[in-house]
Amino acid sequence: MKGLVIKYKQQNFQIESTGGIVSCLSVIVSKEKLMLENGGNGQAAGCMNLQLQLGMTIEIEITDIEKTSPLHSSIYPPLFEPEEKHPELLLQHYHRIKALLRGEKVTTPKMKGLAIQYNEEKNIIALSPNIVTLALNIGYPGGDIACLSGIGIQEEHITWLCQPIKQGDRIRAMTTEGVCSSAPIKTGPPGSREKLEKIHSQLEQELNRQGILPYPWLKH
Repeated sequence: MKGLVIKYKQQNFQIESTGGIVSCLSVIVSKEKLMLENGGNGQAAGCMNLQLQLGMTIEIEITDIEKTSPLHSSIYPPLFEPEEKHPELLLQHYHRIKALLRGEKVTTPKMKGLAIQYNEEKNIIALSPNIVTLALNIGYPGGDIACLSGIGIQEEHITWLCQPIKQGDRIRAMTTEGVCSSAPIKTGPPGSREKLEKIHSQLEQELNRQGILPYPWLKH
């Protein structure tokens, strides 16, 4: 059966499932996090939750793995690092959403994300002020698919890669930053006003909870 062999630093581990696997490698910019989440059949395993640093490299190979338990990871316990707060990044996101709601032009900040090399053939830079995710779906009715996507500066959904996965595929993902991504294959519409207002409310609540916006009745 198809599974994933994942290498991070000097560690190798594998993810396999008798059903389907969803493996998501994400750069969460506002939290300065690199996360690897694996799931299948309602279970989760092999998680990584690390402080984001530039140049972190993860190598993934799609390969044949002998069936074992419904969902198995050889990484246990999961790799977790203590949560660190980054209120300045939440505040940047908050002010960007406010500018979008006012209809103001928003400049492109230096963004973070993933530099992907797929089978040494495709090289893609995927950057976002929000989140970039490489999702690998294996063993589901829709087919085995790799998708690289993220959320853009206007809260639009961006797709850089979406293609079938085959046994033997190799993916190298490295955390990076910059101001310009590779050309996407698909870009959704900017976030609706309703969506922006919802994000604005959530950010305002969190910033108030952290004491960064102590007077919610004032205009910021």
